[in-house]
Amino acid sequence: SRLKTILTAERLKRIRQPGLMDHVRTLNTEFEDHLK
Repeated sequence: SRLKTILTAERLKRIRQPGLMDHVRTLNTEFEDHLK
């Protein structure tokens, strides 16, 4: 879907900015929540 593509692009943009580890932790937390 186009919305998902946009969200992914926004995340990739954020990853290039400082705070990469915080971002990765956030993604991991979201991922774990989806697995529950």
